[in-house]
Amino acid sequence: MATSIVERLISIIAPHRCIVCGDEDSVLCTGCQGDLSPSLLSMCALCDRPTKGSAVCIHCRQHTALSYIWVANSYEGVIAKLIRRFKFSHVKAAARPLAHNLANSLPYLAPDTLLVPIPTVINHVRMRGYDHALLLAKELGHLTGLQCKSLLRRNNKLRQVGQGRKQRKIQAKSAFYTSPRLDCRGAHILLIDDVITTGATLEAAAAELYRIGAKQVDAVVVAKQALKL
Repeated sequence: MATSIVERLISIIAPHRCIVCGDEDSVLCTGCQGDLSPSLLSMCALCDRPTKGSAVCIHCRQHTALSYIWVANSYEGVIAKLIRRFKFSHVKAAARPLAHNLANSLPYLAPDTLLVPIPTVINHVRMRGYDHALLLAKELGHLTGLQCKSLLRRNNKLRQVGQGRKQRKIQAKSAFYTSPRLDCRGAHILLIDDVITTGATLEAAAAELYRIGAKQVDAVVVAKQALKL
């Protein structure tokens, strides 16, 4: 309730402006939506090798159970600005154009595909007033007609921003758990997240879902961010 009151006050005092052209009442106006068109070539999101249909390459399949990772854009320009507004400036309205971006990146998916968001660290949820990945997954569900389920839970509060590749992978291995009674045998699951760096988070989430019976786990993310060495 408090978050919705804050949002109403912000919309009155400082209404959303399009981050491209500056028009009021929309975080990204209809005329500027074209700036969010998916732009990345088909490649393995874990190592950048060219692949067909954004499949995980045979080299990376040796250490991950993910089959496909669709990445819409690089983390830069309008996309990066929109994601930052969404996550750090309480601009929940950004979920819709970002979800459109995800939908435009995906091939046809069977109607029984489950959308599963990567859960946000609880401290960040409290700070923002919402789980941004869950909100993104719900918006994508509205656009695609696919069911959204929060199957994963966070197992720790470790923050991966600023960490190197090795440390990210170590942290991610114990990052998620699921309810002991949860059973997703035979399910095709599509993980939802905003940004991918090394892919360690997605790999750990996929491993947990396979552990409880998933048949196939893929992922779609808004943007890929280069790892700072």
